[in-house]
Amino acid sequence: MVVRAEALRFLASLKQPRWALPIWGWMIVGGAFYVIMTYGAAAMLQAREQGLVALVMIIAVMVTDGVWNYLLFRYRRLDWAYCW
Repeated sequence: MVVRAEALRFLASLKQPRWALPIWGWMIVGGAFYVIMTYGAAAMLQAREQGLVALVMIIAVMVTDGVWNYLLFRYRRLDWAYCW
């Protein structure tokens, strides 16, 4: 339970614009993003050679998103996502 309380404190400390989605909304959007991208990657794996370029691009987008999320959450500045 200590971990959950710590996670809730962390989420409450994030700075974001007043008009932005609430944290639970971002979790739904993020979950949908990863489901869609994983489905796309699976479809490209089935396409074999024809899907190789698309698969590499999907992996690049997911890695870039992971790095971006790390930076935004590490510095607790979700508002930066709207400035750049």
